[in-house]
Amino acid sequence: MESAHRSAISVVFVLLLAGTMTAVAVAPEPQAQTAQAGNATDSTTTISVSAAGDVQAEPDVAVLHLESTATAEEPQTATDRLAANTSRLRNALLDAGVSEDQIWTTDYNLYDASDRGGPEQTPNQTRYVAQQGIAVDVTNTSRVGELVDVAVASGATGVRNVEFTLSEESKADLRNQALEEAMGSARTQAETLAATEDIQLTGVSSISTSSEGPQPFASQDVAALEASGTQIDSGPVTVRTTVQVTYNATS
Repeated sequence: MESAHRSAISVVFVLLLAGTMTAVAVAPEPQAQTAQAGNATDSTTTISVSAAGDVQAEPDVAVLHLESTATAEEPQTATDRLAANTSRLRNALLDAGVSEDQIWTTDYNLYDASDRGGPEQTPNQTRYVAQQGIAVDVTNTSRVGELVDVAVASGATGVRNVEFTLSEESKADLRNQALEEAMGSARTQAETLAATEDIQLTGVSSISTSSEGPQPFASQDVAALEASGTQIDSGPVTVRTTVQVTYNATS
């Protein structure tokens, strides 16, 4: 009687598809020993692929990151002046139609910025700086330039940046679209590789995903915003999802 013992052989194919490194692992599972000699079964293999889906959309939300700064020779005076600035800024934004829950403080600083001169010298000037960062949610991105002008004219001494992004609902919708695109690409890659090796896909063994959200789009500083009618244009933001899929296949 011939020996029923067979050794499993693992073969790994590495292909470069559309700029993406794709690993195809063809690894026969060990066949069960049977009492009947020469009783062969189809080997089971796996094909692992990686694919990305990119979906673009115009931003539907913007966040203005503002700051207000006040200086004085006494710390209390500096904070009082800052409070007056930020109160004026907040009231101007409310008058412009921004709701209370769309305005919040991101940071607050008070520090001694006195010119101390050299070692063992008396200060040339005592100066305390009070600084507050304020963020403003803008749900109508076409109003960004208008609200920047309102802020600069009403107590904001700086515009740190303007972030164009997507609402949570839009992010979820675009992520689902990107997943569909990525899975379609993964399936196409796997079918192509299977046909090359003369094997058939039988199902999915595992799937893992990762996503990249939209990034901040624009930034400005107060020096560029002195003229009225500031125009800040956005561009499309991209949501990217990557999938790693392992398919089962048989020869």
